[in-house]
Amino acid sequence: MSTTGNRWDKKYERDIHNYLCSREKERYLFRGQSHLLHLRRSLVEWMTSICEKMEFCSPVQHLAVYFLDIFMDNHNIHSEHIQFVALGCLIVAVKLEENEAIRPKNSDFNAIIGNKYSLSEFILMEINILTFFEWDISYPTAAHFAEYYAIYALSPSDLRNDGLLPSFEYVQQYVKKYIDYFLDVIILDYAFHKFNPSL
Repeated sequence: MSTTGNRWDKKYERDIHNYLCSREKERYLFRGQSHLLHLRRSLVEWMTSICEKMEFCSPVQHLAVYFLDIFMDNHNIHSEHIQFVALGCLIVAVKLEENEAIRPKNSDFNAIIGNKYSLSEFILMEINILTFFEWDISYPTAAHFAEYYAIYALSPSDLRNDGLLPSFEYVQQYVKKYIDYFLDVIILDYAFHKFNPSL
């Protein structure tokens, strides 16, 4: 996953940031009460591998995991259907976050699990997820804020002129590398739900 690729419109970036800050206060409370919580880490790793393979942006991954955590927290899901639910969360996140040109079809997601479900079942799962969230799915995640903060994390004036660092681009790459690393760490542990994503 990568935070590279600035999707922020310079003209409206402050307004968007303010909106995200207001929306983070409306996120669902994660209680960690799912009987499948012990499967969460492996599910997140599986979802991450799908996101990497399909080259989705980092907010897709984080939003899909947020949807999964909250949906699992509020539903009694049978363990044999948990990957199906996870894919449903990915589909919803992809449709919100990704460019239409690279959005896979539901049949592509179904192929991941061996075409176990009909395409109409995928649509029903998507509708179930959207209905649960009352069709209000634009919740900010740490990845959304990381994209914004990465814009301001480093400026050319931050570099010293002593020649110890090869270039601004070199340092910028390392900043992005560490942002991505920490995003990968926090998504694996549900304990991070107790912190606001903007932190």
